[in-house]
Amino acid sequence: MSQDFSVGLEERIGLGKIGDVVHPLSKANPLLLKKFRYNTTNKGDTSSLFFITFSNDNTHISYLKDSLFVLMTADSVSNRKICIDEDFDFDFTNNVVHRFTPETSSYPIVPIRRRQTVNSDTSISYIPYQLRAFDNRVTIRGVKPEYTFTEAWYKEGYFIVDGKEYTVRLKEYLLDREGRRKVSFVFKEIRDSLQAAGMYYVGDTVIVDRGRYKVELDGNKLKFIYTGRYSALAPDFQRQDLITGRNVQLIDFQGKYTLLDFWGSWCQPCVESIPALKNLAAAYSDKFEIVSIAFDKDADVPKLKSLIKKHDMNWHHIREPWEFNNYNNLIKKYDIRAYPTFILIDREGQIILKVIGFEGFSKLKDKLSEIFDL
Repeated sequence: MSQDFSVGLEERIGLGKIGDVVHPLSKANPLLLKKFRYNTTNKGDTSSLFFITFSNDNTHISYLKDSLFVLMTADSVSNRKICIDEDFDFDFTNNVVHRFTPETSSYPIVPIRRRQTVNSDTSISYIPYQLRAFDNRVTIRGVKPEYTFTEAWYKEGYFIVDGKEYTVRLKEYLLDREGRRKVSFVFKEIRDSLQAAGMYYVGDTVIVDRGRYKVELDGNKLKFIYTGRYSALAPDFQRQDLITGRNVQLIDFQGKYTLLDFWGSWCQPCVESIPALKNLAAAYSDKFEIVSIAFDKDADVPKLKSLIKKHDMNWHHIREPWEFNNYNNLIKKYDIRAYPTFILIDREGQIILKVIGFEGFSKLKDKLSEIFDL
């Protein structure tokens, strides 16, 4: 499809993705209680303290500064009182108490501060979440939780290009409590959950089928403005190997399959994927090349080299500087929006597969098996 088109979006409230990982903490822990102020509950009430890590499952104490704490009290007839430490000051007495009964059908929307820290860079936004209790529609890992936070405001739609159906989900982030907004979206082919994975912003250029489109928002319509055909030819590059100091150039691998592994020493899922990547390297050691491309700061190079040595990652390694607006950077050239991302290039230099994280790794294995095990 080589023409402009638009997608009608329908507004949704409170049934978005559950974006948190809830960890119970014992309120009976005296060391932990010293951190918090909270009101004494009525006799017979039971209280539970939880913390939520929005961006990872790591429960180490060093991650608590980026976590949200929640105090939940249940009375003798199982009603719930939930208080959120919205201002992150370890004090529940200066925050709103939300009350729920099994008959509750109206759920509050709370703008939750999201602070994400990568190395020394910190970004803050406020995301509208809907706080729910006694909601039997929600199940996490087979268990119905006592409460959940779900993305409260988003718009959703679908479109068809060349017989393929795609879904679009648009979200609004509050950059501050005064309401400045940042609008992002994701889209994917309905039959393939990995198609077009990653987050984009209104104004970005995206690839749909074999076309490039600039995306604009017009009320409840997401407009795709055609800007030209997309070439699957992998951008060439020439860099110095981080370990050996030798020249690494993509064109030198023509005639072979090449796997680009975009990762970083700061990225826990990337580190966790190293054993699986090593298994692939061992299985097809003489049939394709692996180039790991680390998006890391200068100060993190020793840590990066240590990881490579520790895990015996015996393939090519290069590093791209931590520069978000450098359009000569390979992160920009290959449109990398999440980590790890794996890109498979065929013998002619064409990109034939792009997948993200553990969800995509099985698809990568299947593709390599299809190519090499026939």
